Amino acid sequence: RDWSSDVCSSDLGATPLPAGLTLDPASGVVTGTVTATGSASVTFVATDGGGLSVEKTVTLNAVAAPTVLSFSVVDGTAPTTLGKQGEVLTFTVTLSDAVTVTGSPRIGFAVGNGAPFNASYVSGSGTNTLTFTGAAPTGDGTLKLVSINLNGGTVKSTSNGQDIVTAAVNQTFSGYSIDNTPPVVATSSPLQVAENQTAVGQLAATDANAVTYTLGSTGDWELFNLSATGALAFKSAKNFEVDKRSYSISVIPTDAAGNVGVAKQITVNLTDVNEPPTVVAGSPSSVTAVVNQALNNASIAGWFTDVDAGANGTLRYSVKAATPLPAGLTLDPASGVVTGTVTATGSVSVTFVATDGGGLSVEKTVTLNAVAAPTVLSFSVV
Repeated sequence: RDWSSDVCSSDLGATPLPAGLTLDPASGVVTGTVTATGSASVTFVATDGGGLSVEKTVTLNAVAAPTVLSFSVVDGTAPTTLGKQGEVLTFTVTLSDAVTVTGSPRIGFAVGNGAPFNASYVSGSGTNTLTFTGAAPTGDGTLKLVSINLNGGTVKSTSNGQDIVTAAVNQTFSGYSIDNTPPVVATSSPLQVAENQTAVGQLAATDANAVTYTLGSTGDWELFNLSATGALAFKSAKNFEVDKRSYSISVIPTDAAGNVGVAKQITVNLTDVNEPPTVVAGSPSSVTAVVNQALNNASIAGWFTDVDAGANGTLRYSVKAATPLPAGLTLDPASGVVTGTVTATGSVSVTFVATDGGGLSVEKTVTLNAVAAPTVLSFSVV
């Protein structure tokens, strides 16, 4: 910088220039960059060709121009650290020095690698903290300060009058993010749920932030409960043998930024659970067989029942080894029919077992009374 146009030649005495500056002895031009703030007295000497000279002492003040140190962002909608397109963002920009602001400066910000958007100056002149506001743009991610536009105004240090360094940008703030991508329900359909229970399953979604779930008012939605965190359940347990076996619902995901995803249609299929056979209420506790007479239509199948269909509901019958049928009688394991002829009177306890196709069983113990039918022993004639 040329401070004097009438210096013929120049030299420095015992008061040198601050580090980083040099003086051209022929032109008298001082060049370079000071590296630290502070004040220094510098004595310049101008010497003519005949060796005569004059001195001038000046105070050289090295000052710092204000720069952006950091910034933070909030919005007015909970959660205040997460937003989406259109929400009003408030930026608090912290500078290295108190500044005086004139006009309407703007600061450019970008979301991730997206296009910049402007935030306009609101307040803070006279302090080192300026407030700007702007609308959240498209894109996803955190924010970066990418430009400072004075927009015809000024931002100057209140202490030394220096302009803000507009090139000192690229500061970032990780405490706020913008999310404009709606969540997607990732749970596959159909879901399979066993009968006789309420829990169906935990839903899942893809999104950068937390997702809440709601049921759409379609299909069988009134039969289900769905928690905000995605736990799906029947309001009451369903019976495969009684209730319908397929249900339809729609699930709507919403992320923490307020983006609403497309409703996902989910089918819930009820699956069969093998249930044990049971003894029919009112079935007999004792039966009678007549000695030396073949049993007729003696079936135990009607004493047992099973709610299951198919193989699980098909019963086979047996007698416990510890309580066998009387001599002369046999049990058909497929039909449950007892055949044969008892050969001696008496009462025995017999335990019959009904076993379903899944291996579950139930027992019933009855008393089998073997009796003799009256016969003609003799006759006489008079």
